[in-house]
Amino acid sequence: MDLRKTREQLGRIRVYYLKGDTLRALASAVMALRDLSQMSNLSTEMRSMLREGIGYLARDEELKRHLDRPLAYQPGQERALFVQLGKAYKEMASQAGMESREETFARKQKLDKALIVGQKLVAQGKFSEAEESFREAVSCYRDEHRLFQMIAQSFIDAGQPRRAIDYLRKAVEAEPDNESAKALLEKVSAIKD
Repeated sequence: MDLRKTREQLGRIRVYYLKGDTLRALASAVMALRDLSQMSNLSTEMRSMLREGIGYLARDEELKRHLDRPLAYQPGQERALFVQLGKAYKEMASQAGMESREETFARKQKLDKALIVGQKLVAQGKFSEAEESFREAVSCYRDEHRLFQMIAQSFIDAGQPRRAIDYLRKAVEAEPDNESAKALLEKVSAIKD
């Protein structure tokens, strides 16, 4: 067992979760737990990293639907947590029609490129062309929930709040707990009226 790789996997839980990629965050947790469940005595650092990662995952509504019981970390229960999260990962991956790593990379690159082009077009005042580029980015969307708020913010910053409304609605629909998107939607909707 490579402790450095296990630490990396634990660190990736947070990174992937904050990027809106719950499935990859979950995969990182499962891989780390596979190794940690074989250890008899975890360091304080490893416990802390695991507790933080599990804390992020415990917030995810989609994951909650795949769990038999609430997600919580208790020292000494790494094996049980590994089994619980492993089962949830298999269910979620099969439902998602899991992309290969290469397919995911290519799709995300296409999404990023379309988003960046759209943002540049907005900055140039070419709003209709930007809409086309943003539609392409949205066509690549799978679980990158922050995409909608990023697009909306581009329009708001350019003084085009009406163009932002539909994207903010999608942001709230994708992430019902996203308070900043809700507040922004409320503010922009008030400007429209």
